[in-house]
Amino acid sequence: MAKGDMTKEAIMNSFMELMDEKAFTDITISNITEKCHLNRLTFYYHFQDKYDLLNQIYDLMIMFPFQQGLTIDNWPSHLTEALKTVKSHKKFCKNAMENDNGEFDNHVGAIISKLFEDIIDDFSQDGEMSDHDKKFIANFFSYGVTGTINDWVETGMEGEPEELVGLIAGTLDDGRKLAFEHFIEGKLFTK
Repeated sequence: MAKGDMTKEAIMNSFMELMDEKAFTDITISNITEKCHLNRLTFYYHFQDKYDLLNQIYDLMIMFPFQQGLTIDNWPSHLTEALKTVKSHKKFCKNAMENDNGEFDNHVGAIISKLFEDIIDDFSQDGEMSDHDKKFIANFFSYGVTGTINDWVETGMEGEPEELVGLIAGTLDDGRKLAFEHFIEGKLFTK
């Protein structure tokens, strides 16, 4: 491992340890650099601020593994693995997600929205649905998934990730079919 990578990892690990001890909002760059025995300049060489640091941890720990080989057929297993990672870092993730100004939602939401657009494309043959409507439906379901994950985190991550993903997948499957059928029948956006 290159020296720069080791330094970056030391900063990330120190930050994660601090997140187990105190609220995200109370952590300063000085706290982080003191914990890993580095100076502020070194921190800023690797990260713009603590939000950038948090996003890079989200990406490394959760988002990159979630996206690797993600398909319409395997998204439940990928989401289950991502939620297992979240649960294994329960204190850190709860602290982060409660104070990250929506960063986790934005990351997860964008990926899930794109996945649902792909699913809708599979259902809507011959261009039956406009891109605008596809995006609306995909975003609707994406907000439901991210909101459910947030509720799970806020309530202490009770229940196993497999159970939560099973409920999400079942609800989404039923809702997706209903929304698409209503759209085809012209009822989706009518009063």
